[in-house]
Amino acid sequence: MSEELLVEVNGFETRVALLRDGGLVELHLHRPAAGESARSNGRIAAGNIYAGRVERVVPALQAVFVDIGAARPGFLRGRDIAVSHTRTKGAPARLADRVQQGQRLLVQVAREPMQGKPARLTANLALASRLLVLRPLTTRVRVSSGIDGVAERQRLKDLVEAARHDLDLGYGCIVRTAAATASGAELRAALELLHRQWQRIVAHGVAATNGGRTLLYEEPPLPTRMVRDLAGPALAAIVVDDAAAFKRLAAYVDSHLPTCRPRLRRYRGAPSLLKAYGVDAAIDQAVDHRVALPSGGGLVIERTESMTVIDVNSGSNVAAATGEVHAVATNREAAAVIAAELRRRNIGGIIVVDFIAMHDDADRQAVLEALRAAAAGDAAPMRVSGFSALGLVEISRRRIQPSLAEQLCEPCSTCAGTGYVKSARSVCYDIFRSVRRVAAAQSPSAAGRQTPPAAGGQRAERQVVVRAHQRVVDCLLGDEAERLADVADAAGRDIRVQAEPGYAMDRFEVAPR
Repeated sequence: MSEELLVEVNGFETRVALLRDGGLVELHLHRPAAGESARSNGRIAAGNIYAGRVERVVPALQAVFVDIGAARPGFLRGRDIAVSHTRTKGAPARLADRVQQGQRLLVQVAREPMQGKPARLTANLALASRLLVLRPLTTRVRVSSGIDGVAERQRLKDLVEAARHDLDLGYGCIVRTAAATASGAELRAALELLHRQWQRIVAHGVAATNGGRTLLYEEPPLPTRMVRDLAGPALAAIVVDDAAAFKRLAAYVDSHLPTCRPRLRRYRGAPSLLKAYGVDAAIDQAVDHRVALPSGGGLVIERTESMTVIDVNSGSNVAAATGEVHAVATNREAAAVIAAELRRRNIGGIIVVDFIAMHDDADRQAVLEALRAAAAGDAAPMRVSGFSALGLVEISRRRIQPSLAEQLCEPCSTCAGTGYVKSARSVCYDIFRSVRRVAAAQSPSAAGRQTPPAAGGQRAERQVVVRAHQRVVDCLLGDEAERLADVADAAGRDIRVQAEPGYAMDRFEVAPR
């Protein structure tokens, strides 16, 4: 497999796309706030470390709200407070004894603010490099589950332990997947770098005087962060279209990833970088709620308030609906596509999948294994449960940032995100009821009684004007014309119908005239 990292920077947005064999695997966006340059990184980003101030302790929720200078205090779970932060030794069980209102606390953003929710924080701090994650408040050395082989895992752990001993450092560390086959010198250099970084954070925190609310560490800009996290043996090219971004990345690669320097190149062509590589079209597909499967089946992906629901359909692959063998084949194909779509769309939280019905436990297990295997390269941890009694599979995927759809889209102004609006016929009947109410309010004694026309063919009473969407007007004057006449006679009113181009389907007005 060949991977490419595309970095497109302009005055209003930064986009970084990871391609594998030409297909979009991940897309990351940075859109600055009003008045902020696209090259700025000034936001509450995951990984940022703050000296915060405890604003409120809520024992009933086992939660703490910490002011980090954002619009809303961040949410910190009691179990995410490191022992070294507490005022008393031994970390008593009572939250109120561990942390108090007004206390200064070092916290890190674990999940960015999204959908009106505040940032979720953790006091178990971590600093990442390409090879290691430093956990300065712990002492344990661990190895990423992405590294296979007992011997290799033990080798890496021993090398890190030796580097800690030589540097006289007791920090906890996580050896990242990218460190597979790394040498002792490389791991030692990474540990030294992170140690110096942590020392600067501590010194900055000691010197901070901004009421306990200070940014102590800011994650690198999006392009640098993506190169740090995604550069690996499979990465064939890093393509950048912006001169300043290219210069910054070149400096970073020269000092941290010298072997990647030949892969870094500028793009000066037309059209824009992501359009030239076909990524713009892939982005449009990544916000569509329908995904086609190669076999002719398909997925329907729907977002609800608390979870994402995915339905697997046999589609034109009719055989999949009638035979267990075909159902398993379609489900296994869907499992691979589901894992890819979750990563491409950056969908996190709880995901529920309704696969095509299977009856054999071995077949179900094969589909689960296909799903787990397809998700193995995803940096966001994903946990897959077995089939429930109703034949559903539950997935949890770590949610750090808003999904791609949440970043690119907003709820429909017509349906308010429900995906549905009333049909023209239903709106017609709402109009009929409204006409009756208007007529009854004007002439209670005449409601429900036909009023003969006055001289000249006009009714003695005033008209009722109905303003509605064009499709509703067409329905009133077409299929529902006879009922419209009946309602007019029953209300004793002439009804004048008028199309309003700016009205939504379910919006209408009924006014006496």
